[in-house]
Amino acid sequence: MSQVPIPPRDSFRAFGEKMAQKKEAEKTRREAQKSTESLASWESVEYWDCRKRASDASLAINEIDREVAEEKGEEGGRINYLKRKVELEEESETAARKIRRYKARERTAEAATTKNSASMRASYLELMMSLLSKTSRANQDAFVVDLKKQYGSKVISQNHFVWNTVTGTWRYRGDMTAAHLFPLSFGQATMTYIFGNDAEEEINKAANGLFLPGVIERALDRHKIAIVPCEGETNPQEWKWIVLDRGGQWNVPLEVLSETSTFADLHQRKLIFQPGNSFRPRARYLYFHYVMAILRTGRGKNAAKAGLGKYMTESTTPAIDKVWATPGRYLRESMIRAFIEGIGHEDTNDGGAKEMLSHAMEDLPNEMAKMLEDANEMKVESDKEEESDGEW
Repeated sequence: MSQVPIPPRDSFRAFGEKMAQKKEAEKTRREAQKSTESLASWESVEYWDCRKRASDASLAINEIDREVAEEKGEEGGRINYLKRKVELEEESETAARKIRRYKARERTAEAATTKNSASMRASYLELMMSLLSKTSRANQDAFVVDLKKQYGSKVISQNHFVWNTVTGTWRYRGDMTAAHLFPLSFGQATMTYIFGNDAEEEINKAANGLFLPGVIERALDRHKIAIVPCEGETNPQEWKWIVLDRGGQWNVPLEVLSETSTFADLHQRKLIFQPGNSFRPRARYLYFHYVMAILRTGRGKNAAKAGLGKYMTESTTPAIDKVWATPGRYLRESMIRAFIEGIGHEDTNDGGAKEMLSHAMEDLPNEMAKMLEDANEMKVESDKEEESDGEW
C-alpha cells in the first residue's frame, strides 16, 4: 500500500507565513473600516486614505487566498479571484484619485490664508489636473441636440447621420461621439470663472464641442492630440490636428481615415467643416485644451521636476507662440500664469510666456477669493464612468 506523500516542512512554514500575513491584513482592514465609520464626512483626505488602506488590505487578502487555493489544487475559483482583484484595484485607484483631489483643494485653501498667489495658482491647477481622469455625461442630450443643429445632421432611410470634421463626410450617428473641449467634469461654474461671464451656459453648447469618431474622441479626451489654428488668419478660422504623444499615439491604427492609416496621418490634417457652414468651436476652449494637453503630456514624461521644455522639443510639440499666434483674450490672467508656471517658464518675458499672457483677460478684484470659491465648488467626489452619450 503506497503512502500518502507528506508535504515538505518548508511548505508548512510558507503556509503559516501566508496565514500570518492574512491575519495582519484583516486587522488592517478592520481598523481602516472602523476609522472610516468614525469620520463625520467623506469629503476629506482622511476618509479616502482609510478607504484606500481597506482596499489595499482586501487586495492582499484576496491574493493570499488565491495562492493558497492554487497550492491546494483548487483551480476552479481562479477566475473569481482575478475578477475580485480587478474590482479591488479599481477601488484603490479611485481612492488614490480622491486623495489627490482633496489634498489639492486643501492646499488651495492653505495658500489663500497666506495670500500666496503663486502657491494658490499651483494648487488650483493641480486640482484641475487631478479631475482630468473624470468622465461626466450630465445634460448630454441637450449637448447632442446643439451639436447637430450647429454642425449639421440629416436622416437617410430613418438612419441619423452627423457631419464628421475628420473626413469631411456624413457619418452614421452611432459611430460618432459628442466630444467636449472644456471638460464637463469641471462644471459650468469653473468654466464661467476661467473664461468670464460670456461663457455662461456654454459647457453643453456646440461652441464647446464636436462630433468625433470614438477613437479620436478618446485620444482628444486623454490629451494625446489637440486642435490648433492653421497658419494665417482666415474667416472663418481654419483648424488642424496635431499629435502630441509621438511615442504612444503616433503609430496607433486610425481606420477612420483608411485601412492602413495611423495617427501620424492625422497630424497637421485640417478639420473639414460642412461647406457653407461658418460655425466653429470657440478658440478659447481649444486653447485651454491645448495648454492642458501640453501639461499632461509633459507630466507623463516626468517633466514636473525640471520644466516641460527639457522633455518636449520643437519637433514634438511646437512652441506655443508659434502654434497659437492668433489674437484673442481667452482666460483670466491668474489661469494663464498658472499654466506658465506649470509648464516651467521661469521668465515671463520669453516668447512663449509673453504670447500666453497676450491671451489673458484682466483678473477680478477679489481674484484669490474667487479662485478659492471655485475650488470648493468643484465636484471632486464623483467618478462617473462613461455612459450612453444621449439622444440620437
